[in-house]
Amino acid sequence: MIYLGRILPISAISAASRTNAANPDFDQFINDLAEDIVRRSPALATSSQYFSRVEQGALDRSMTASDLWGPLSPVRRVQRLESTRQRLEQFRRIQPSELSPRQRITRGTLEWKLQDVARTTEFADQSCIFDQIFGQQIGGVNLLTVTHPIHHASDIENDLARLLRVGPVIDEGIAGANARAAAGVVPPKFSLQSTIAQLDRFLADPPAKNIFVTSLSQRTALLTSLPPDTRTTAIASAEKITGDQVIPAFRRGRALLAGQMATAMDVALCEATAWHRRLSSCARQLYNNFTDRGGSPCYRTPRGRSHRSADGSTSPGRRFLRRLGERALSKIQRDSHPSL
Repeated sequence: MIYLGRILPISAISAASRTNAANPDFDQFINDLAEDIVRRSPALATSSQYFSRVEQGALDRSMTASDLWGPLSPVRRVQRLESTRQRLEQFRRIQPSELSPRQRITRGTLEWKLQDVARTTEFADQSCIFDQIFGQQIGGVNLLTVTHPIHHASDIENDLARLLRVGPVIDEGIAGANARAAAGVVPPKFSLQSTIAQLDRFLADPPAKNIFVTSLSQRTALLTSLPPDTRTTAIASAEKITGDQVIPAFRRGRALLAGQMATAMDVALCEATAWHRRLSSCARQLYNNFTDRGGSPCYRTPRGRSHRSADGSTSPGRRFLRRLGERALSKIQRDSHPSL
């Protein structure tokens, strides 16, 4: 899945590279950081097409299991956290006075983002891997049918290689969901019902009519230079992979969620659980990430002035973002407490 928070560093980096830098070492540091961020997320690499053709092609063939907070693999999470802390320490050694105005904005933006990554790691195991909005079952479909480019024959080969990863990624999600369920992290009934309904729609069609196959068929039809037999072979391969590997994995995912229905609670009952209290903390962290309660340094003018007026109030734009965050948090609380 691709979120704005993961794209933000790349936007800041692009802005920095277009200016006459006061500190070329800083630009190199930012470029290295950008490459590290993108390499850790094949989906982000595909959506941004960040690298040259050889390295980009390798990432376009890959797929990793992730959720709202990052990779599912505990090893990858630890590596990501350690890398984030190292980068933050490097940022702290960079003096703003050594940078140009645009570089200072870039520094503040990226430091804020890295701080969010470090803070939210605390909630790594508190989200539901399969849900009706950001679930693992949605991310893979969107990546291959919407984000993945089909412009050349090599793109088709990459698509099929990535399709082979869908089943293992779903299975990794199932293993992670089982581990979280053992710790009490189970989606509420309404979420399970919606997600199961999604999976039923996905599983209703035979492989030949599955979205992974029909999407590839429709997009390859636009490649006028592609030999017909190459297209036919690719579609047949996608149909076989979907029937042999993808659909069985999605069925296993559905079976997992159907089994969780027996122990899942209604939203009104979830409020009494320790997980719900942790989830409320998780929601507050998201609120802090997207409002100025976290003291974000990135909302500053090129001269370093904060977007606060003399009386300490925030600008109209910041007040709007705060109200937006407060309304979202209020809705979460009302859904959990119908009496409010």
